[in-house]
Amino acid sequence: MAAVPRPTGLYAAAAYEVLRHSSEPLRTAEVYQQAEALGLLSRSKGKTPALTMAATLFNEAKRPRALFVRCGRGLFAVRCEIHGERFEALLRAAALDAARAQWRKDLPGGCQSAPDE
Repeated sequence: MAAVPRPTGLYAAAAYEVLRHSSEPLRTAEVYQQAEALGLLSRSKGKTPALTMAATLFNEAKRPRALFVRCGRGLFAVRCEIHGERFEALLRAAALDAARAQWRKDLPGGCQSAPDE
């Protein structure tokens, strides 16, 4: 079995602590809020810590053998915490949500419902 990657950096470590205790993927803002509430970002001196958390998650998820996985638009989870069918179901749900959003965007006149069949 391959070794589980370890988070590096303050924000990645804080995100890992929050996400590994979550039963479902979280939005970047939720990850930041929970990390802040737990005091995991007390050493941060940045002006926009919520944006730093989002950038960390997006960049970390792009790496090979990433610790975090992007499960949907702005949704992240710890890769090693999601296995098999549950992971596949999350990916299908994310793809379906993206397809619905694109369908609504492409409709003329801002119509938000499906045409009658």
